[in-house]
Amino acid sequence: MGEPLAKPPEPYAGHSLPGSGHGGGLKCERGKGDRDPFEIFGAPWIDAGELAGYLNKRRILGVSFSPEHFTPASSVYKNKLCHGVRITLLDRQAFDPALLGIEITAALHRLYKKEFQTDKTLGLIGSRRVLQEIKEGQDPLAIVMHWQELLGDFQRLRRTICFIRLVRKQRVFSL
Repeated sequence: MGEPLAKPPEPYAGHSLPGSGHGGGLKCERGKGDRDPFEIFGAPWIDAGELAGYLNKRRILGVSFSPEHFTPASSVYKNKLCHGVRITLLDRQAFDPALLGIEITAALHRLYKKEFQTDKTLGLIGSRRVLQEIKEGQDPLAIVMHWQELLGDFQRLRRTICFIRLVRKQRVFSL
């Protein structure tokens, strides 16, 4: 995969925001005002080694994970020792933040079903169907591929409608 990228400048750091944000059921991420915004997430009840190992075994393109122990400056776990993972961006071109978010949510649901508040991620995920598929234990790649198919269908339909509208406008102007 290559060497980890050096500490990214501020605009680049946001690339992991959509993915790491899916830990919303944790209420324990580093964000604005912390040393490493959106690169680390965790909670007191997470086994950092277990979670990092699980996510690395998933071979998510463009990122790697390492165990991390930290005390957040803010969150519901303010000033409490949290355990979690650091997301290291390896390849910006291969990185898919939406897939990362689904992978993280699915991993937390699978490994920490009692503690992780999966339903509280609905606002970040944006789809009850996707949330249900995660809760059913479906493979995150299959979940993302399914919505990619639906997105492709939508894009084809949109192109057709836009073409029809364009043809209608041209007829009106040529009369």
